[in-house]
Amino acid sequence: MTTATRPKNHAAASPESAAGPVLAVLEDSAAGALLIECSAALARALGRGLTVVHVQSTLALQAAALPQTQVLAHAGAPWAPFAPLDVERGWRAQATRLQAMGAAIATRHALAWSMRTVRGEIGAVARALFDETDLLFLGATAWRARPARPAAASVCVLAVLNDGSAAALRGAQLAASMAAEMPANWRVREVPVADAAALDRLLQRPPSPGVLVMPGALATPQRWARLARLACPILLIG
Repeated sequence: MTTATRPKNHAAASPESAAGPVLAVLEDSAAGALLIECSAALARALGRGLTVVHVQSTLALQAAALPQTQVLAHAGAPWAPFAPLDVERGWRAQATRLQAMGAAIATRHALAWSMRTVRGEIGAVARALFDETDLLFLGATAWRARPARPAAASVCVLAVLNDGSAAALRGAQLAASMAAEMPANWRVREVPVADAAALDRLLQRPPSPGVLVMPGALATPQRWARLARLACPILLIG
């Protein structure tokens, strides 16, 4: 499924706006509000469009096809059969929620936006899609849904991994631009990453609550699956 809308007004063309849309890749609509809000804030700051990519897990479909697969609807309910048709039905519901959420956020930010669905596993899908853009948000599967506009007393952190590269410098600049479009309780913090071991330790316990901003070069093939399981959303910089 692919949908697209365009804003009423368009900003003048710029090198950033010509670079293509910001991608927001996620599986679960429950985690979508914060991810899409951050993606839209960055797209607005750069004069770009936004593309939301809904990933439908092929592993979930395969598991549902097994005859022994059952589901527990709620505490106290009996176990019931769970089939591929139930997965498909859930995907349609997720897509409907994401469509409504994306449309509302994009309209508020006056953005051109689109949505498409891709089947696969989120880490592999995001890795492939990163070839299409220089800015990709990954909505990791493990993090709890958080409001896009947190309570006034809380502070959300845009943690920028700094490995001394040009991408890390750009990440800090983009994080500042994104924070300017978000509520006042968003802050940018640079986190030095001296070597691969330091990065792997940090990925085991990423900053929370907040968003991780990192150079895409740090996302080695071995790390993509781990990134997809982190307890926070991630912005990868190309």
